[in-house]
Amino acid sequence: MTGIDGIITAAGGVASHASLLAQKFGLTAVVGCPDMEVKLNEKGENYALIGRHMTTEGMAISMDGYTGLIYSGVCAQSE
Repeated sequence: MTGIDGIITAAGGVASHASLLAQKFGLTAVVGCPDMEVKLNEKGENYALIGRHMTTEGMAISMDGYTGLIYSGVCAQSE
């Protein structure tokens, strides 16, 4: 679980494996995101569609674990 700051899953809930791992490792999690699909491009590389927005490995995204909102890019963290 090194090298990640959060977890987003297409299925699951508060008692899911991903949710429990996020809690154990102190990560932000958005679980049960029905608008997310993980697909392969023509080169066999993974990408995710969240709604109509595509994200690939290494792209910056931000997420709010309280509201379940996912943002493109880096958002400032509020205290």
